[in-house]
Amino acid sequence: MKAVPYVCLAAALLVGAHAHAQLNSSRGLSEFNGHLKEGNLGSYSGLIVEVSNLRDHSVQGRVDVASDGSFNFRAIPHGDYQVRVVTVYGNELASTVTAVGPSSMPFEFRMPSPQLSKPGSGTVSVEQLKHPLSKQVRKLLAAGHRLAKEQHYGEAVARFQEAAKDAPDCMQVHAELGMAFSRMGAWDDATAEYRTAVALEPRNSMLHSNLGAALAATDRIDEAEREAQVALKMDSANPRAHYVLGSIILRRRGALAEAVSHLVVAQDVIPSAKAAVEKICSSKRLASCPE
Repeated sequence: MKAVPYVCLAAALLVGAHAHAQLNSSRGLSEFNGHLKEGNLGSYSGLIVEVSNLRDHSVQGRVDVASDGSFNFRAIPHGDYQVRVVTVYGNELASTVTAVGPSSMPFEFRMPSPQLSKPGSGTVSVEQLKHPLSKQVRKLLAAGHRLAKEQHYGEAVARFQEAAKDAPDCMQVHAELGMAFSRMGAWDDATAEYRTAVALEPRNSMLHSNLGAALAATDRIDEAEREAQVALKMDSANPRAHYVLGSIILRRRGALAEAVSHLVVAQDVIPSAKAAVEKICSSKRLASCPE
């Protein structure tokens, strides 16, 4: 299989890297969508909804939350699930249980108000416990989140950098800086911040995948692939890691089936992954293509 026809597609993917149920009766699948309510959503620069099967605790999927608080899973098998809302660097903010079936109603998830000064339930890093944020740093983070939400990324970076002066050992601050730089296309700066965040919390899969995406965007492909693989060893369902790795495989080897097997995992979270899967699978019959 020659890689040439897909080189442009792979390059575009790498640059990009960083409940109402509707019955599909033939497969027992339903669309699962809803909204996050309250909780001052503008205080966060990015949220993810994760759905896990209650029987075996396997992760069914993850999707990004839109700016209006909405989220959508295109196809979830009928059953009982744990629904978690987590930040982009892995900390859980809220969790509940719901059933997905052919007659499910639009899902509303009422979020708690953010308490940046105190760790919430779920996954909390050791660094956060060792280095509680001061009131000033919390204010700077909230301001940075708000500015990033409004796409004023340069101003957001300034706030996060000010926070970093007061809290240089806070993973969260460097992760936020990395994200803001990524959205500006300042990939070298993003890479430096993600490296610092990873050094502070090396067991965080999301940080490794974000670092991999930043490295891929500047053609440091060997390092990007290693970071994506590290992220997947920690969390085999990490969609950003699958996206980075699938894009690299497509670019380097043109191994379409292997690339699609990774991009399929990411397609519900990352639109360009979905577009790539559709483009490849419209012209190729591969076992890894969705039915």
